[in-house]
Amino acid sequence: MSETIFSSHFVPINFSAPDSLMVNLLSEPFGVSPSALRFSWLVPALGDRPLQSGWRIQISKLSNDFDNSVSIIWDSGEIESTSSVAVPYSGEPLDTDTTYFWRVKSLVSGNESSWSQPQKFITAASDADWKAKAIWVEGSTGNSAAVDPYNWMLTRKGFSASTSLLVSAWIRITAQSPETARQYVYKLWLNNNLIGLGPVRAQNTNNEEARYHIYDISDQLQEGDNAVAALAYANNNHAFMLDLVVQNTDGTKSILCSSGANWKARSAGAWLPDNGFLNTTYYKSPYEYIDARNEPLGWLTSGFDDSQWNNAVLTAAISNLKPALSGRMILSKQSATSVTSLGTNHWLLDVGKEVVGGILINVTGSTGMTLEIRLGEEKDSDGGARYQLRSGLTYREIWTLRDGEQLLQHWGYRAFRWVEIIASSKMDITKSVNILVLKMPWDDEQSSFSSSIQALDDVYNFCRYTIEGTRLDLYQDTPTRERGPYEGDAVINQLSEYYTQRSWALARYSAGYFINRRTWPSEYYLMVPVLAWQDYLHTGDIFLLSEGYNGLKNHTFDNYINSNGVVEKDIGTSSVTNGDLVDWPTDNRDGYDLERINTVINAWQYGCYDALAKISAALNYTSDSTNWANKATTLKNYFNTNFIGANHLFFDGYNTSTRAISDHQSQHATAFSLALGLVKDGTQAACGQALANDISLRGVRTSVYGAQFLLEALMNSGQADTAINFLTDTTLYSWRNMMDTWGATMVMEAWDPSMKSNTTFSHSWGTAPANIIPRFIAGVQVTKPGAEEITISPNPGNLNSFIARVPVIRGIVEVKFNRNASEILLLTLPPNVKGKLILDLTQLPEINKTTVSVVDGNGNVIAAVISDDRLVVEEVQPISLKIINNL
Repeated sequence: MSETIFSSHFVPINFSAPDSLMVNLLSEPFGVSPSALRFSWLVPALGDRPLQSGWRIQISKLSNDFDNSVSIIWDSGEIESTSSVAVPYSGEPLDTDTTYFWRVKSLVSGNESSWSQPQKFITAASDADWKAKAIWVEGSTGNSAAVDPYNWMLTRKGFSASTSLLVSAWIRITAQSPETARQYVYKLWLNNNLIGLGPVRAQNTNNEEARYHIYDISDQLQEGDNAVAALAYANNNHAFMLDLVVQNTDGTKSILCSSGANWKARSAGAWLPDNGFLNTTYYKSPYEYIDARNEPLGWLTSGFDDSQWNNAVLTAAISNLKPALSGRMILSKQSATSVTSLGTNHWLLDVGKEVVGGILINVTGSTGMTLEIRLGEEKDSDGGARYQLRSGLTYREIWTLRDGEQLLQHWGYRAFRWVEIIASSKMDITKSVNILVLKMPWDDEQSSFSSSIQALDDVYNFCRYTIEGTRLDLYQDTPTRERGPYEGDAVINQLSEYYTQRSWALARYSAGYFINRRTWPSEYYLMVPVLAWQDYLHTGDIFLLSEGYNGLKNHTFDNYINSNGVVEKDIGTSSVTNGDLVDWPTDNRDGYDLERINTVINAWQYGCYDALAKISAALNYTSDSTNWANKATTLKNYFNTNFIGANHLFFDGYNTSTRAISDHQSQHATAFSLALGLVKDGTQAACGQALANDISLRGVRTSVYGAQFLLEALMNSGQADTAINFLTDTTLYSWRNMMDTWGATMVMEAWDPSMKSNTTFSHSWGTAPANIIPRFIAGVQVTKPGAEEITISPNPGNLNSFIARVPVIRGIVEVKFNRNASEILLLTLPPNVKGKLILDLTQLPEINKTTVSVVDGNGNVIAAVISDDRLVVEEVQPISLKIINNL
């Protein structure tokens, strides 16, 4: 048990200037469209109630010369505005393929802030800006699939640079194709420094576009000789393009090197010989049987002699190039937490937690010695790494050494916790191995939760780490078996990311992917408008809605709507387009009666209509908004009239052949209806109580995916105790079962391998607690786009206390609760956010309704209304507020 004691106020944001600048939701805004720039920043906490009333933005081509009016490209002047997110640029058109710097100051509570530190941004390149030619190694076959060894390419180019007048240098790069291997095509180095890896998969199919990354190399470019080098792998559409651009203090730009026939390139040959694929069912990512005897030593450095290499060959050009706007993945090193001897020249390394990445070994060996590398998500019965994963992959490779000191490392990625190494000869690797970890940047200080129930904290941290560890460049189900983006996974992933990290670009890019690239389940198609609305609600940036509206409004089942205004369709077939899913695996459907009129499918159609009504209203498409809202109302009325039993539980569906409502009431029918808003006002509490009673009687019957909606249903209907009991449960259907029984450190695909034999141990669709706990237990929910307004409505249930830090785009919300303290609740909002506080007093019998008071950080009493067992403060101003229980 961990009891929380409160004794002081939160420390508010104390910077004197705007901070945490972003352009187009990117903290590294490289490749942003010059015609659609949107600026965001954190407002400083100036004054007692820091609400912004104005701002001023300046843009320059020089970071250190804003005081020189000649250098200023645009000065907005002082603008009267409360907005601090997605503020549109309104100056003269900016150039493509150019580095700029911007800064901002705010007027807050009558106080003018200092200028922010300048932030660099680089605009996207036009087709005319690109000078690179697509290349690959000689012997490859262009756009058709080549045979080994031509799938691997080493390519490099030496060049000279002068840095005395340098303002900025950047590389723009793409390659084809990331589709069949479902991972990046290249790893890129400059002067032996890893710069990046990519590209991300495109948002459109059939090679309609390709994405390129821009990397800022201003600090890596050196005076004199330089070399850029890449190790690339693709098994179709072989192509690689790169431009290296510099911009000087006088504003001039030049391209120092571009990929073309004057580059050097060779196959990996015997260094990385063909040994098949990690996975042949869903993707073709190669095994890496490294033979260090055949590595071209020093090829990443500027002094390497590449005269014996052939020139690269030109391949078909990569067309319709667009910037990758999902953020930049980082590859870092860490040590194992322990190394255990399993016998002579045989070791097991525990990484501590599952990671996505690989391993790096720095050893001294002799030619022909081998290291057998085995990676696993679990240990096997012999105490080694279970390298034959349940998910169908085999993580076993042989690395062959050369004489002397050498460094060997994985190029592609795997997901694992355990590393087993078997050496063919005597050596000591206990201090030679590093773990390579691939993920998006993560700020651990942005979110946290601790409470009086340790098990709840453990489950939160378990799910939170799953989000941290699986954040690559596109939402996907798992980094192991499929590496496939799925809308159903993304709906949960998005919320869990939003409520654990101030990160928005990855979710946005993934939502854009789903507008154009659907998967097979029926209801997944209906989730895309929900994803898009959540994006706008949490960011305040309307760009995705405006650019994607024509696609979004097609994501309905209007063609299946019958005369009663509800979806009626064939149930379809699993893994075939428009097959009804309900839940997965099928054994977790609670005996769901699949019918042509399906309650869960219609609940999603309602959620889709509701999202589209809000989206079209935000875009001022009033007629469309009314149309979607009317359709939602019709559907809701029909289901509430016909599909709910006297016991307040929903029936699964309607059999159109027998003309009869199903007599089966799965937990799913009621849970999804409550979670997605299908249940009419005034009946939610009764439905929630009935659902809670059913759980008490039979236990949870959804999958870990379905648990998201079961928990939302319970929380939306006043059943916090049942929800918290579920979150901390230790039965087969629980997160604790994954942790305690199976040793999982990321959420598994299924509650238990007995339910899904090919389950993974790295599935973010099971991270419901990472968003349910901050949204419902701490009670922090965004209610106006861009977190301009939020509602704080804690549901402590049977908790005695908790402390939560919850990120929103405008900063960090902090909530402290202790039912046994006189200061029962302390709340801190970030600057420029307004809040509404709602306390459910039925969960707080300790509160004396006649003497309780609400005060701000300065001790001023704030008006509160107590009615119907609720305490409401209509307008909470930043920064702090506390509820004092005057006994």
